Amino acid sequence: MKIIQTLLYLKSLIWFIFSIYTWVEYSGSHVKSGSMVTLIILLFLNAILFAVFSFLIERKKRWLFYLIVLFVVANIVLTVIDQVGVFDVLVLVIDFALLNLIILKRKEFK
Repeated sequence: MKIIQTLLYLKSLIWFIFSIYTWVEYSGSHVKSGSMVTLIILLFLNAILFAVFSFLIERKKRWLFYLIVLFVVANIVLTVIDQVGVFDVLVLVIDFALLNLIILKRKEFK
């Protein structure tokens, strides 16, 4: 379970760094749009949710298992339907590893 928790922490860190990077890049831009602000908020929210899941994972609740699986699958889908670059490949590798590990440990969730 520790490896799953570590991957959740890592995902949180990656999304937090990416949201800060996007915010800094956006704040230096002359183009201001509501959709960019929404994107930055969603990136931060993604980071926060991965952090929350990493704290809650030790409780091993069945509902949490389903919620994490749903969230990781949604992240995979959203990553694939966007332009895929090096960052996206890194995120996908971690997402698939996380999804496989959590499914293998599903019996530990009660």
